[in-house]
Amino acid sequence: MKLDCFQACSKNAVVKFTYLMEKVKFKRNQKVYSENQPINKVYIVWKGEFETEAKLHKREDIKDARA
Repeated sequence: MKLDCFQACSKNAVVKFTYLMEKVKFKRNQKVYSENQPINKVYIVWKGEFETEAKLHKREDIKDARA
């Protein structure tokens, strides 16, 4: 499988990068991230599908939250 984001990397660099990866499986409809939760992992989808969802906030709501 060819991943365009690694196109500029050498094969050796990509192989070294894979040693840092961990294979993880998720169940259907399992929540991986929650809004406003700190993110400490990045996922590459190898097989399957995913969906993202986010709430839109008015500028006034954002200002009020900072106060």
